[in-house]
Amino acid sequence: MPDDSILMHVFDFTVEDLQANKTGRVSERQIAQIRRAHGRVRWVVLSVLGGIALLISVVTGLQTTPAVFLVVLLALSMVCVGALLFLRRGQQNEQRLLRERWVRSARGELQLHRRNSRSADHITIGKKHFTLTPKQHAQLTEYVTAHPERRYYLYYVPDVVRVFSIEPVSSP
Repeated sequence: MPDDSILMHVFDFTVEDLQANKTGRVSERQIAQIRRAHGRVRWVVLSVLGGIALLISVVTGLQTTPAVFLVVLLALSMVCVGALLFLRRGQQNEQRLLRERWVRSARGELQLHRRNSRSADHITIGKKHFTLTPKQHAQLTEYVTAHPERRYYLYYVPDVVRVFSIEPVSSP
């Protein structure tokens, strides 16, 4: 059905992913997607922290003695390593949740919410909230506007605030 392909595109899932989610599992493809995303986040964080540490080190190195420079460099390195370890632990915990927990579903109308000073773009179905990228929000707004009376099944894993798949169930 063409409508399903729009939802599949917005949330980047396949028919096989949807079938796995319906049986309570996260597909291997979805787990691999999350691992790749985690890797990209680690590289971005490493690049930003490394750039800041380098900048501070250069400025400090120009204005102090070599001993002070080394102490500052060591302290900044420890902060960077600590931040990366903290990030990695959170990512490993999320991946563990994906393997240990069952995919659940929420059923109902989608309510779209725009970004404001207190929250990002997100959708609500029942009492569950899921953050969206601005692109997802725009595409989903267009889709829901074209199908205002639809109800949906949305598949997610508790404590992992991510939509794994979604399907229209019916009109009310």
